[in-house]
Amino acid sequence: MNFPEKAKPDAVVIPGSVQIPFKNGRATPGSRPHDPLVASDGSLWYTGQFANVLGRLDPHTGQINEYRLKTPNAGPHGLVADKDGNIWYTS
Repeated sequence: MNFPEKAKPDAVVIPGSVQIPFKNGRATPGSRPHDPLVASDGSLWYTGQFANVLGRLDPHTGQINEYRLKTPNAGPHGLVADKDGNIWYTS
């Protein structure tokens, strides 16, 4: 079964040069972070599938916190936030 493709916004072209600050953070080595999700507070959540963690990056401070999951070998992926800001994942 295929679902109808959602409309995509037009790209915004910014004329001239742009500088974007970028900081490297440290996730658990070997965790294979993926499935990024930007939450309503601007934080960036990710899954650390191989380390059984969810991670949260605060873009204002650069601080990364990882949260170990209670379910062994959950292999988290597919993040989504609900209307209350709770982060859900599939396992």
